[in-house]
Amino acid sequence: MIERGAALMAAFLMAASPAFAQVGGPPQPPGPFVVDLRGATMAVPEDPSFQPPAPSGTLFPTRGFGGEVAAHVYVANVLGGRLGLGASALRIYASTSPPDAPDPAPGTTPPERTIPDIRSTMTILAPQVSLNFGSRDGWSYVSAGYGTASLRMETGGLADEVVRESGRLPAINVGGGARWFRSDHLAFAFDIRVHIVGAQSRAVPEVSTPRTTLMAASVGISLR
Repeated sequence: MIERGAALMAAFLMAASPAFAQVGGPPQPPGPFVVDLRGATMAVPEDPSFQPPAPSGTLFPTRGFGGEVAAHVYVANVLGGRLGLGASALRIYASTSPPDAPDPAPGTTPPERTIPDIRSTMTILAPQVSLNFGSRDGWSYVSAGYGTASLRMETGGLADEVVRESGRLPAINVGGGARWFRSDHLAFAFDIRVHIVGAQSRAVPEVSTPRTTLMAASVGISLR
């Protein structure tokens, strides 16, 4: 899935860059700044070390939805493109619940619930350096950076609730996307990004987490 997404993104960026550069007369460079507001989706880590202890049969979420906010400034011409500096904040929510139990027979007591709900929240802070190709009216970009990621996952629906938190983990991000300005201040925007979350070992072995790779996709608007 990650390889397919990266290949599609690369093909789009290669095709889009010349097209953007040809719009109108002498093009003005991308920028001078943008603020992005996007809806996002991303897989949830499935390794058991990220999950709280739970009974057999518990359903853990595999994908979540949320939002992303980003800001970038464009500072210099580099390697035929425009150098950008910025950062994004991504938060993804996911939850699962056990299937509804069948209705009890008349006159019988419903069985006690033993399988919990699961709620998870993934937060990623991703500083980025970008190289942008096109013009002020629309441009594509590739970018990369180093930030942090954290996952909180908890049980619910039972008398006892259990929480597992990963703490702050190092995270490399690599990705790209594009913006099309329909007016001087408003653009349609999308971003596809791979987050490589580093492993972490702690004094308590059961909360050590392995390296994991997650791909996020987001769509929304850019403002300037």
